[in-house]
Amino acid sequence: MTADAIRELVEQYARAVDARNPEALVALFTPDAVVTLPEALAGDVLPTELTGAEIARIVEGVSGFDRTRHVIDEHVIDQHRATLDDTIAHAETVCTAHHVTGDQDLVLTVRYRDTFARHDGRWRFARRDLQLDAGRRQDVRPVAMVTGATRGIGRAIAIAFASAGFDVVITGRTVHEGSGRVPPRIRGGDGSELPVAGSLETTAAEITAAGAEPLAVPMDVTDRDSVVEAGARALRAFGRVDVLVNNAIVHLPGSHDPLRALDTATLDDAMRANVTHQLLLVQQVLPNMVERGGGVIVDVYSGSATTDPPGPPDAGGWGLAYSASKAAFGRIAGAVNAEYRERGIRAFNLDPGFVVTEAGAVRGGTADIAAQGYDTASPRAAAAVAVYLATAPDADRLLGKVVRAPKLAAELGLLES
Repeated sequence: MTADAIRELVEQYARAVDARNPEALVALFTPDAVVTLPEALAGDVLPTELTGAEIARIVEGVSGFDRTRHVIDEHVIDQHRATLDDTIAHAETVCTAHHVTGDQDLVLTVRYRDTFARHDGRWRFARRDLQLDAGRRQDVRPVAMVTGATRGIGRAIAIAFASAGFDVVITGRTVHEGSGRVPPRIRGGDGSELPVAGSLETTAAEITAAGAEPLAVPMDVTDRDSVVEAGARALRAFGRVDVLVNNAIVHLPGSHDPLRALDTATLDDAMRANVTHQLLLVQQVLPNMVERGGGVIVDVYSGSATTDPPGPPDAGGWGLAYSASKAAFGRIAGAVNAEYRERGIRAFNLDPGFVVTEAGAVRGGTADIAAQGYDTASPRAAAAVAVYLATAPDADRLLGKVVRAPKLAAELGLLES
């Protein structure tokens, strides 16, 4: 039995409990399986030992909470015993279980000692022994969801929200460090994608180091299903999204091509990814925000949406497919405010300025833009302003305006600490 197989079974167990699905839970165990619970976890609801179909009753133990969420922290496999006749395996898992009622979160650290056995041709739990390591109550933390957070502006924003006391859902295409690729700015050569630093796993580690809980969700804004699933996973995991930062952007091959060379199919694809699918994610989280009586949406805008390029795309300018999609994207915030402001929802357009991100540097062309007189900005300015917009009571004065991050950060001294 492999480590991946063990983790998948452990995560299926967590999902079945959190979904309160007794049938799915029982299907993970052999018919003669045993689950033992310490008295502190069994309480007055469950016996300290459950067998067979009784295992379904584990769901009763969480039924008194508004929602539950299990986070697998680590798993350790006993390699010496794991290969016994290739029919039995053993592992130990540490899990943080969140049981939420109202604004209170009961956080339990649970250690699982597991025995796995083959049954009907697949691995299942033969025994789970649970031990309560620690428990505490805390206020439910707010949740920020930041798209395109593998590197650059999105990464800086995600870490800033973590430092401000938010748990953070991050999305992006690059899951593991070293696997990132971006297309060149202008099509040419062999068309190969370029390697770029940054990943969900790296940003997640930095969020953890800042004292917050990350949830890394692979998402590609060109893929409608992945956008829908990202919103659903965020809400399943945390039950709320207090702040949505739409930072993800796709630079499709050809989106910075000169006008006569621009394939209109590329323009269509850029609009779908950078406008339609961004709106789709807004539609995913809006009902949750309305239900809870408030929320903030920060759309990372671009000066290219309102400013004519200073030159052709290959000489300091930018392509129509990119700037047109950014301009259309910039209309979402105003529509949200017009329809939902009285219900506690606020939406902002945030212009980070000319930021040379890791991807931008690899694609090239940034030196030409700088030569046209554009001063570079730090992603930290956009990050600090995004947190300000989401948390400051007086940020409402900026509704309906394009918020220039470098200027506002300087005026408020947000980067002086």
